[in-house]
Amino acid sequence: MAVLAVDTCLAACSAAVLRGEGESFARSERIGTGHAERIAPMVREVLEEAGLRASELTRLCVTVGPGSFMGARVGISLVKGLALPRRLPIVAISTLEALALGGARPITVLIDARRGQAYAQRFSGGPSEPAVLPYDEARRLVRPGDAVRGVGLAAILGRAAPEDVFPHPVRLAERALAAVPARPAPLYLREPDAKPQAASGVLPS
Repeated sequence: MAVLAVDTCLAACSAAVLRGEGESFARSERIGTGHAERIAPMVREVLEEAGLRASELTRLCVTVGPGSFMGARVGISLVKGLALPRRLPIVAISTLEALALGGARPITVLIDARRGQAYAQRFSGGPSEPAVLPYDEARRLVRPGDAVRGVGLAAILGRAAPEDVFPHPVRLAERALAAVPARPAPLYLREPDAKPQAASGVLPS
């Protein structure tokens, strides 16, 4: 088993390879923009470090949003390009779920969506759905005792808050081992307002 996970939905650009022996190889850079130019070289770097070729991958994982409209499509485009000729299964994970991985439950994940809105989801062991909410409603989603994690928390909560965190690519790869593959599609939660951008650069072979 060799899993490649990528995340291009937020300010960080990340990739990781998890091998069957439990070894992991990861890169993560907070770049803000330019994911389309950086992600393919980053994938090549982690594959080289793992001593693998793309043809040896057995499963792929990608975050699908919410977050950057263009960023989500960059990651999805890349994994589809790798998966198609090899017929590899793809696991799609929301950015909100990705941020909750490894956190104590219950946990509320909030991402600043601008325009006075936040992408939000509370994970407490039961079913929940992602939503885009006004800041005041997002604040009410947080219950006493909840861990809170996300991006732009100070703006959403209106007070001092923990620093931004981003999906950890190794945790994504670990989650993909037990997740059911599904055709990835961007999770926007509201209408996109930017032109989609495809990943650039030559994909690893």
